[in-house]
Amino acid sequence: MLRVARPAVLLLNVWWAELLVLASLPFIVTFAILYRSGWHRETGKMKRIFFLLLFSFVILCSVAFIAVVGLAVLSVYVYRYTAFHF
Repeated sequence: MLRVARPAVLLLNVWWAELLVLASLPFIVTFAILYRSGWHRETGKMKRIFFLLLFSFVILCSVAFIAVVGLAVLSVYVYRYTAFHF
């Protein structure tokens, strides 16, 4: 996905466009994986797309939350059990 988008972004010559592509890439990949799966093929196309978009958002928010909590726990551990007190 990034290989396809990079030439278009470079033609625009806008620094934030590449950042936007990089930021949306995990969401796009998650949606593509869920869309190609066999989940709820019996529902209508628009309802299924909306459900998968919502589920992709929930998955990525959960992963981000777990990463932030993990970093917080790691920083508390490093602060308490090491000699790097200020």
